Amino acid sequence: MNEQSIASARASVMIYDDGTKKWIPSGTSSGLSKVQIYQHTVQQTFRVVGRKLQNHEVVINCAILKGLKYNQATATFHQWRDNKHVYGLNFSSKEDADLFAKAMFHSLEVLSNTSRPTSGQYAVTGGMQQQQPVLIQQQQQPPIQPQPQQQQPHHHHPQQPPQQLQYEEDMGNNNNLITTIRNSRLNSFNTRRIWVTVR
Repeated sequence: MNEQSIASARASVMIYDDGTKKWIPSGTSSGLSKVQIYQHTVQQTFRVVGRKLQNHEVVINCAILKGLKYNQATATFHQWRDNKHVYGLNFSSKEDADLFAKAMFHSLEVLSNTSRPTSGQYAVTGGMQQQQPVLIQQQQQPPIQPQPQQQQPHHHHPQQPPQQLQYEEDMGNNNNLITTIRNSRLNSFNTRRIWVTVR
């Protein structure tokens, strides 16, 4: 097999439920899992796989995608999101958390330096589909450039705000955040009256 484990830690795997706004255990029950980061040595891809210590139930199997934002919320609770879920790992010790985070950041660094195109295939392991970084090419589009302003008819008001500029920011979770920057001039419609009292 071309995959090897580069990190292993004990943690409770959680998924954030948007409906209840709470963290819930992944799988059929709560409890510690053995969570590992696997590296595919040929394709240079990475994934997180977690199995319950009690019954070996697969509770997480997700690809680590280029641009993923890994958040160390506390010393022992880390989280990230993909296009389906927000995952949380509640580690049994700070040492496990640090080791896992180090491997995660190593994986992201390798992915950011890899320009090889993806295969577009899906790998199935343990009954769960591994997500493939198909949307990465969409995230790497250059920012939207401002279009030249067209000539306006002369009957328009001369003080129009400048045109809007847009750019896309990669959030790492396959959701693009489009931010609009508006440059507007201050109109001096407010006047101040100063009353002078003569004694």
